[in-house]
Amino acid sequence: IPGPEVESSFSISPNPVPFSSPVLVLNTGRTGPHYAQVLDLAGRSLLMRSVNGGRSELDLGGIPMGSYLLILRDDAGHMSTERFQID
Repeated sequence: IPGPEVESSFSISPNPVPFSSPVLVLNTGRTGPHYAQVLDLAGRSLLMRSVNGGRSELDLGGIPMGSYLLILRDDAGHMSTERFQID
């Protein structure tokens, strides 16, 4: 059974995210609603937000320093991932 399509359809900045100003800027390559989820490397979900296509900001305040995975999904089933660091 095929799974959802996985592709790199977004970019993030800054990477690493400064702990003193923990805002991650997300730029998607598609319009419409997207669902952003931040996971730690153990797979625990730390943040889930609905964002619009284009440019969005994710407030990562309260998430400790470390390495994380951002998963972005859209309504069509496209899924992309990007690893990032909070320093």
